[in-house]
Formats: sequence, structure tokens, C-alpha cells
Amino acid sequence: AIERNTVPLPEYQKLAKEEGIFANGEEVLAKSYELTEAKEDFIFIDLDSMKLSVYGKGREIKSFKVMAKGREGSFFETPSGFYKIEYKEATHFSSIGKVWMPYSMHIFGNYFIHGWPYYPSGKPVEAAYSGGCIRLSKQDSKELFSLAKEGMQVLIYNKMGGPPVFAENSYFKRVSSAKNTRPLAISAGA
Repeated sequence: AIERNTVPLPEYQKLAKEEGIFANGEEVLAKSYELTEAKEDFIFIDLDSMKLSVYGKGREIKSFKVMAKGREGSFFETPSGFYKIEYKEATHFSSIGKVWMPYSMHIFGNYFIHGWPYYPSGKPVEAAYSGGCIRLSKQDSKELFSLAKEGMQVLIYNKMGGPPVFAENSYFKRVSSAKNTRPLAISAGA
């Protein structure tokens, strides 16, 4: 039997405005102008034109074609907003998709920028859509991997961007209000 009192219910809080998760298109453009004026290094991804641009000191220094993104209107839609590169891995294994993702850069939740993924057998993934990640060619992701730094800001623009269907109308994140609680034992593989 599960003791319900030992597992806290999730609470949702507003994030600071600078987090920009699920920000609308106008907010993302305003942030890009701010970073350009401040001569910052950042990555700007335009989901409408499927283009990723790297900025150095406020100027575009390189651009790449985005090969795939999450399907619009789906649970896996790529979220517009402003993020940062949390960490980088030359080869990351997705426990969700059960695929290797070369030159991965983690930006938020289960979202990464990475090269074309492949199965453990070596066979490339065929889908034109991703599970929400920004997918580049393997060569472009390798070059971006060398240009990008951990902590670098990443702006994802979608003209119609905003909270996805499953999100509330505010920025949110899950936080636990209880300490020293045991998670439920879950036996599912995914």
C-alpha cells in the first residue's frame, strides 16, 4: 500500500521573467534585440524559417539549417522562449527515444540541440519531426558544439509562440514543498 502522505503533490510557481520559458514571439524578439545591443554571445533559433544562428558579441557569425523540430500543436512541440545551454555531451543517449544524439546541448527539460539521432544499431532515425529537440545535421551540430559554451543563452523564436496546449498561461516549474520524501516505485521502462 502507498502512503499518500509521504509523496507531496507538485506545486507550480511563476519563474522569474528572465527565464522566458514558453515566451511568445514578441518577447523572444525583444530579448534578441537586448542581447544584440549588449554585444552578448547567444544562439537564436527561428522555428518559422528553420534557421539557427550563432551570435558573437552581438553579431551573427554562423548560421545552420534546422533539420527537424517538434510537431506543432503536439505535446512534443518545440517550446519558444529563452533558455541557456545547461551542459554539453559529445554523445547523449535519450532514455525517452532510445537513440544516441550526437553533439547534444541540453537547454530545458527533455529538450536538446543535437545532431541527427541514430539507434544503437547505427541506423539513423527517419522521422522528419523530433520529440521537441532542435535537430541539425551531424556535421552542423559538430561545428555548433565547438562554438557553443555552457551557460550561453539560447532564444527559440516562433511567431505564434507561447504556452503549448498542455501548459498554463503562466511560466511555471515543478517544485516540491516537502523534504525527505520517498519517490514512488515505478517499474515502467519509459
